[in-house]
Amino acid sequence: MKYHTSKFLSIAYFVSILFCLIFFSLMPESNDLSLPVVYQNWNIFHIPAYVMLTTAIFLMMSGLTLGLMKIVGLSALFSTMIGALIEALQQFKGRTMSWDDFLLNEIGVLAGSVIILIWIFLRPALRLRVK
Repeated sequence: MKYHTSKFLSIAYFVSILFCLIFFSLMPESNDLSLPVVYQNWNIFHIPAYVMLTTAIFLMMSGLTLGLMKIVGLSALFSTMIGALIEALQQFKGRTMSWDDFLLNEIGVLAGSVIILIWIFLRPALRLRVK
């Protein structure tokens, strides 16, 4: 039962992250200078958003019988594909595709992959300290 609950939570985490990414990425652009600086420069949120997306995909796929390194690679690949698709869809919502945004997405995917790898390699050491 524990496995099914954790799998459901990882899928729910992935869906919620994906929904937020799609919603905010396809919102119409605003050049309203009365908005707070955070909203004017919201590109900084690409990196943490894609860190979360990459980790969500990894958690969702972690039950597969593939090796962990393959799952990390597939998580990065799927995150990259989702980022590219969202950037391409922006042209249909009155926005433009930006290579800068795609680069920020990739930095987030890379950071998420590094975080996952650190967790994979430190997990046995952490388990020994707990006992």
